[in-house]
Amino acid sequence: VKRVNPPTADTRHPSVSHLRKIRSYQIEANFYTNVAPLIQPPFSCTVPTPYSILSVDDSSSFQFILSDLNTNYKPSYGQLSKQHTLDALSWLANFHAFFHQHEIIINNVDHDDDNDDNQKHARVWQSGGYWHLDTRLEELQAVESSNYNRWSCFHPSNSNLASIINQRMKESHNTSFTLVHGDFKKDNIFFSSMKSPSIRSSRQDQTLLSPCAVVDFQYCGCGYGMKDVVMLIVSSVSNRIFDRSGGGDDENELLSFYYQEFRKQYLNKQRQETQRPQQQQDSGQFQHQEKGLTFDSFRKQYELCLLD
Repeated sequence: VKRVNPPTADTRHPSVSHLRKIRSYQIEANFYTNVAPLIQPPFSCTVPTPYSILSVDDSSSFQFILSDLNTNYKPSYGQLSKQHTLDALSWLANFHAFFHQHEIIINNVDHDDDNDDNQKHARVWQSGGYWHLDTRLEELQAVESSNYNRWSCFHPSNSNLASIINQRMKESHNTSFTLVHGDFKKDNIFFSSMKSPSIRSSRQDQTLLSPCAVVDFQYCGCGYGMKDVVMLIVSSVSNRIFDRSGGGDDENELLSFYYQEFRKQYLNKQRQETQRPQQQQDSGQFQHQEKGLTFDSFRKQYELCLLD
């Protein structure tokens, strides 16, 4: 059970942050009710099943009654191990592949402003993610403009660098955007409690259970899938994974794993949509038809999202 009782706000002049917080719970309720049920096998990205979602308009209170993930999943304590990192990247690859250029994305990017009246009717955020410039303008203005502040290069009085990066993060929704979780960190990921993390079938609902399950979809919306990958690696992955002296991986190996998982599931999506035989879906055809989905393009998106 997830209960939300936000503090009372000035109804005549509510703050932008308060309105965004309330909207985030409306977005999350819509995700569980109308978006998550769209995901079908062979895509494997487990999320809680909603039993009841109630909201009280006059108080902006919410109550989510969701399925108990503890039956099959447990939280991870400390930084993520390599296996848990790969499990999380596999979940993301399935999620991003399924929603790549989905009608939810195409129909949700007609307007750029997350705060205008159009967003009130959107199914997901038009710019997915907890952190992006449109929601942090006050913080940007508060950056001290001085030679002694390493962040001063982003201050509007010094340059428009922050705005340029922000615009780059928005400009490719016709070819590269998918649905992003928006806050993909270990606190929102639960890992299989079974010894074998392989995909299993639930006898109750016959859905595929992935090696991990994910919660908290308040900030899901349109964007580069690499937003989620960056959030995961920066916030949650153990530094030991990147210790080359100890035989660790570099980030390219993690990105390659994600890309291969994404490619496999995207080909599954193409086969479902076109009903073409599997042997016709070779690697060359994949890259020829989807030039924006090469590993090189994913790497560039990762670097852009890391900068953002």
